[in-house]
Amino acid sequence: MLDGNEGDETERFWYPLRDAGIRREELKEIITRAGLPQPGKSACFMCPAMKRAEVSELFATEPSKLAIALKIEATALLATARKGQLGSTVGLGRTWSWRAFLADTMPAGLFALDAAYDAGACEYAEYLDVRAALEAQDCTSTRP
Repeated sequence: MLDGNEGDETERFWYPLRDAGIRREELKEIITRAGLPQPGKSACFMCPAMKRAEVSELFATEPSKLAIALKIEATALLATARKGQLGSTVGLGRTWSWRAFLADTMPAGLFALDAAYDAGACEYAEYLDVRAALEAQDCTSTRP
């Protein structure tokens, strides 16, 4: 049992692999010997820590989930811009936008994704318009 994460009166947490002293590398070996595929990274499909290659992989393997993530990105950016804030976050990648990345690296794929799903294309376009207006306002307000 891990200290500080024991559960409550309705739940008891149990960590059998940790309790058995099995580390990640040993677990990979056990899985390989059993002839099973490695499970891969455990993360949400809209994880901000995802790398560009993982976003590309998500496009190839689970486009519907990527579409949801793009909708989340666009909706959040638009909501922030509508409040008159530009913020330091550029997109789900924090310092980079998943949609902008896909537009640069696979524009036809992004177009197909938008055609097949509600992936936030309209929200993102509106966000870009609102952002441009805010940036223009900022430029005019700083002139003497």
